[in-house]
Amino acid sequence: MKILILTQPLRNNYGGILQAYALQTVLKRMGHDVVTDSKHYRNISITRRTAGVLKRIIFKYILRRNISDSVFFPFIASKTWNTINRHTLRFVKENMTTVDFFKGKKRPDIKTVKVYDAIVVGSDQVWRKQYSNVPTYLLDFTKGMNIKRIAYAASFGTNDLSEYTPRLIKRTAKLAKQFDAVSVREDSGVFLCATYWNVEATHLLDPTLLLDKNDYIQLIEHDSKYVSPSQGNLFVYILDRTTEKQQIVNQISSTLHLSAFEMLPEKISNLKNLKELDKYTYPPVAQWLQSFADAKFIVTDSFHGTVFSILFNKPFIVTGNKKRGQARFSSLLRTFNLENRLVSSSRNEQVNEIILNKIDWSSINSIISCKRNNAIHFLNKDLSIS
Repeated sequence: MKILILTQPLRNNYGGILQAYALQTVLKRMGHDVVTDSKHYRNISITRRTAGVLKRIIFKYILRRNISDSVFFPFIASKTWNTINRHTLRFVKENMTTVDFFKGKKRPDIKTVKVYDAIVVGSDQVWRKQYSNVPTYLLDFTKGMNIKRIAYAASFGTNDLSEYTPRLIKRTAKLAKQFDAVSVREDSGVFLCATYWNVEATHLLDPTLLLDKNDYIQLIEHDSKYVSPSQGNLFVYILDRTTEKQQIVNQISSTLHLSAFEMLPEKISNLKNLKELDKYTYPPVAQWLQSFADAKFIVTDSFHGTVFSILFNKPFIVTGNKKRGQARFSSLLRTFNLENRLVSSSRNEQVNEIILNKIDWSSINSIISCKRNNAIHFLNKDLSIS
């Protein structure tokens, strides 16, 4: 079967890239002809860039919304972004089969769509209004077409639809009913699909968990010339830094006598001086994976940071990250009976209790194996040619 995977842009989100890689790899191993939409970054007109800046100024300084990037983000040219993301883009180019599906348009040509027997949407937060054009990820452009529509571990990111307007809920419910099969990444997504869309959904693993740790070790080995030993043994993968999170890192480092290290660009936002591009460049994907392999303990506020801690069987602590979607963490940890790894504060006694609480990795790996089989069964059943 010829399949298109529709997911979030493949730029510099390690977890987002690897979940897309994993889903494509699994489908290829099942014998399908699979491509993933690449969503290339494009230069846009000066009018649209100016409008983007004005919109960001209003959201950041008038409505007081939390926008991490510089308000002048739209003026950063594609060449600059391709430089910053050169390692992650190289990973995609070397390890995945991609296609420029939309070609800069909101809706693809009918002929382009009809090339495929099925479109698989997911994973990542494709149904979160804050991050996505949700109707696109519900395949509004396939109306009336004889094509299979599958959602694999699609995510709302949150446990409610407060970001949706009543009109959007009505529209998306109609689109969701056209799907041949729907699965979601969070257990709360099952409730949301049933309550707001009247659609039955299955709770399945994030695609990254469909591959074994050895699959990721092979990626490290394949990219060995770009990988060096980690500069420490306490891996700190914190996306939103706070003083409280740093206190947790300091406590674990002191208690376990570990040396903390990070794996992110020296600078993340507010790019102003193009002479400092190297400081904004994302390290190779394989180096990020190497960090999990080398770590003796991991502190993270990232969903996929948590996923790979589990995959690599490394003890970890997760700090709450409501802005990026708390439901994702709660559901993932509940799946493996690891809710006690989540901390909401830097209280010494809470952190120390987690450090001393050993994880039964045999039990965890057994759960992964069972749920991995369920996911493969879902894909096999719903991507069969009828």
